[in-house]
Amino acid sequence: SVYAVLDCFSYRSLWQELDDTNIHPLENVIMMDPTIHHLFEMLKIWFVATAVPHKYELEAPDPLYLYHRPKDMTFSTLDMEKYPLPNSTYLAIHAA
Repeated sequence: SVYAVLDCFSYRSLWQELDDTNIHPLENVIMMDPTIHHLFEMLKIWFVATAVPHKYELEAPDPLYLYHRPKDMTFSTLDMEKYPLPNSTYLAIHAA
């Protein structure tokens, strides 16, 4: 199961955070263009954290997936309490 895989990589607390009743907190939600979302969902593109907080580089196994895409992206919010940014750990797991 997904939970067993998370355990193998020492993410036990993560799967407890994202139990069945809390799988969709705002920190685990990203809105994006449907084309990019499809590639993200299919694990064809992913975000890699940079040294700058909330800034990520877009990476892919094939450069064609990045054609006409931004090289990097910085997430921002007007209200961190109401609208938190994507969780960097969740994004890192997606990239793994």
